[in-house]
Amino acid sequence: DGRPDDARRFLAEVAQVRRGLSDTELDTAGRATRPATTTLPPDQHTVVVPVAPLPMTGAARGGDTGPLRRPLRSLRRHRNRRGLIALLLVLLLAAGLSGAAWYMAAGPGSYTNAPSLLTLSQSDAKAKARNLGFTMQVIGNQFDEKMPADHVLSTDPGPNERIRKKGTIGVVLSKGPERYAVPDLRNKTEEAANKALAATNLGAGEVKRAYSDTVKKGLVISTDPPAGTRLKKAEVVGLVVSRGIQPVPVPNVVGKKIDEAQRILAKASLGAKVEEKYNDTIPAGVVISQEPTKGKAPKNSDVALVVSKGATPVPVPDVVGKSLDEARTILTAAGFEVRDFNLPGGPDRVLDQSPNGGGENKAPRGSRVTLSVF
Repeated sequence: DGRPDDARRFLAEVAQVRRGLSDTELDTAGRATRPATTTLPPDQHTVVVPVAPLPMTGAARGGDTGPLRRPLRSLRRHRNRRGLIALLLVLLLAAGLSGAAWYMAAGPGSYTNAPSLLTLSQSDAKAKARNLGFTMQVIGNQFDEKMPADHVLSTDPGPNERIRKKGTIGVVLSKGPERYAVPDLRNKTEEAANKALAATNLGAGEVKRAYSDTVKKGLVISTDPPAGTRLKKAEVVGLVVSRGIQPVPVPNVVGKKIDEAQRILAKASLGAKVEEKYNDTIPAGVVISQEPTKGKAPKNSDVALVVSKGATPVPVPDVVGKSLDEARTILTAAGFEVRDFNLPGGPDRVLDQSPNGGGENKAPRGSRVTLSVF
């Protein structure tokens, strides 16, 4: 409470004390009878400064009534120098306090109100801050549903808040609405599709299954909404997963000629894979069997058909030179039908046969052998 209010009051009090230091009450012998005191005016803080008695030397001590001698004058000069130094220190202190007061009140260290940079684009906000003597610094980015991307969302300090002159204003820029693009999930498994959605900050929605002629069973055909659509965080994406190729009813074509069987299968969106085998009972070119025989098969898949090549080939006996009766017996026993052309007047001997017999010559069992007989 006793401290001076400001530097000027302090300086005034010091000056008062300084003046008191040069005045000393002396008796007629030239000695100090009591310490001189200095009392500041009542309106100031009272400071009583004692002044020590001046030392006396030589004749002055022994009752010399003359003026104070040299030691007293040296002491006064010493005190005057010390007072001058104190005064200079006080002046320097006052100047320092005044400079600090100016720096904080009107200089670079003074405060002012921060301007508003809200809603401005980054470039406009930077230009405005620079024109007003401030520096702008981006301190963050944040999603916002309303503020366009790259515009000022908030500042530190805020508008009209205290800031030092030529200070720095931190800004948080908007990243725009928080949206994430639906990834392309075609031909991915359900598990892989769900992981991809989670990595994109989206969720997996309803799974539907549909037949597909081009996408294998169990893989994603498409998404709902389509790939590339931008959604809010955690919104769900539906998946359409392939059930494989759509099955179709399989018609029965056993017993039909191969050409007719293929037409029937093509009409049912099926193909035919043909294999030929000999058959002693089913004519050549007729479907012996099929797989599958009934039910359904994937659309555009092949039905396996076994088609008869006719009877199994067997060696043709050589009956040339034999009698007609003997030739008939031999050929019939080998499984052939016999037909003959008999010229009258001869011994009924086989002159020729078709197909030829013997060796590697074969013909389907049950086929006809023609004989020329004379």
